[in-house]
Amino acid sequence: MLIKKKNILKFSINFLKKTGLNRADSELISNQLVRSDMCNHFSHGVNRLLQYFNGAKKKIYKISAKPKQEINKKNFSLVNGHQAFGQIVMDFTCKLIIKKNIDIGITAVKNAGHIGRLSDYCDQLAKKKFISLIFCNGGGPNTSIFPVSKRLFGTNPFAFGMPISKKKNFIVDFSTSKLAEGKINLAVLNKQKLFGNPIVSKKGKLSNDPNKLYDGGALIPFGEIKGSAFLLVNEIIGGLLFSPNNPFKKNYLDGNNCLIITMRKSLFNFNKNFLKDFELLEKQIKKSKKIYNYRNNKILLPGDIEKINFEKSKKYGINYNYNIILRLNNFAKKKLKFETKDLIKF
Repeated sequence: MLIKKKNILKFSINFLKKTGLNRADSELISNQLVRSDMCNHFSHGVNRLLQYFNGAKKKIYKISAKPKQEINKKNFSLVNGHQAFGQIVMDFTCKLIIKKNIDIGITAVKNAGHIGRLSDYCDQLAKKKFISLIFCNGGGPNTSIFPVSKRLFGTNPFAFGMPISKKKNFIVDFSTSKLAEGKINLAVLNKQKLFGNPIVSKKGKLSNDPNKLYDGGALIPFGEIKGSAFLLVNEIIGGLLFSPNNPFKKNYLDGNNCLIITMRKSLFNFNKNFLKDFELLEKQIKKSKKIYNYRNNKILLPGDIEKINFEKSKKYGINYNYNIILRLNNFAKKKLKFETKDLIKF
C-alpha cells in the first residue's frame, strides 16, 4: 500500500510526543524513521515506534536526558548519551564533529538509545566533506558468534561513508549478523520464511523460521568465522573499549555504543584524477558480466538501491506492508487513545 510521506510523518511525530518528547525531538527522530522507510529499510523505520514507546515507558530511554561531551581532547571526544533517544545523541555527535572540524578525529559514543541506520550519519558527515567509519555494538543480545549458539551480542553494524563529488556520496552500511533483527520481526509479522538460514535455534540447529529467534534462538554472523571476527571487532572497538553497558552483561540497558573515525577528504589530494578513476571503476563494475542466475537485473553499488527506492517513494508514496500499518494503528488507537482522524490513512 502506498502512503504519502507527510501522512506517516505526522503520525510518527504525534506517536513520539505521547512518550513525552517535545515536538522538535519527535520531528528529528520521525524524519530518520520515515527516510529509512522511503529507502525500503522498513526494519529501521516507523516499525520501531513500538520499541521506542516501550523503552520510554520502562525508563530505558530517558525523555529529558541530554547528550554531553565528557572528554574533549584534540583528536578524541567521548559523548555520553545518558540513555537519551539514539537519534538525538547521534545528531548531537555529528554536529560536534562538524563543529570541531579537525583533519582526523575519533569520537566515542556511549549510553545512547537505538540509533537507527548508521548510513544517515555517514551521509550527514559526507555532506560536510568528511570520510567516516562507524563501528557499533549494542541491541539484543540476539546474536551468536560462530560456532556458538548462545545470544551474546547485538547485530553490531558497521558503516563507511565518503563524499565522491558535490552531488554524490558513497555509503556502505550493514549488520555483522547475517540479517538485521528488525527484518526478522517483520518476517514474523508477515508469516514469511527467511532466506539462507540466518537463525540458530535454541537446540543449535540452523533455521529459516523467524519465530525461532523469539523462542530462545539467535541470529548468526555473516561469513561464519570471518564474519564472527568482524562482529567481535565491532563489539570491542564499538563499545567494550569505553562503555560498561554491553549486551552480554546481566544489567545491560538496551541501546547502542559506537566509535566514529572521521577524516577530512581534503587530506587525500594525492590522486588528482580520483573522481574520473572512481567513475571508471563504477562503470567497469556495472558493465561486467554477472554471475549465473544472479537474481537482480542490474549490477548496483552499495547504496544505489536505497537511492532508487527513495526517489520512487518521493514520487509515488512509501510502499508499506499492510500489517505494519495495521499494527501501528491498533496500538495508537488502543494504547495511546488516538482519534480516528489521527491514524494512518490508506
